[in-house]
Amino acid sequence: MLIAQAAIVILLVDFVSGLVHWAEDTFWTETTPVVGRWIVEPNVLHHNDGSAFTQNNWLQSSWDLSVVGALILGLAWLLDQLLWREEQPLLRDPPRP
Repeated sequence: MLIAQAAIVILLVDFVSGLVHWAEDTFWTETTPVVGRWIVEPNVLHHNDGSAFTQNNWLQSSWDLSVVGALILGLAWLLDQLLWREEQPLLRDPPRP
């Protein structure tokens, strides 16, 4: 069961990241406020020059993903959802009378 859960999570993360990348390519430009300069501009550079990301270290290339991951992790912690195999509090069945 644990292997199936891990596979589902990996597939879900891959799908969501692909969806975000597609939305970024479709709806945002380099002039989009906030994300244009920080996210779209490097992505467009990568599309034009596939080796552009290799000229930066990992942190320079992935700081935005780290921030989003930390925000998601913080939200999960606040909602008490940092569980893997235990019963999840928000998904429990209501008590029976």
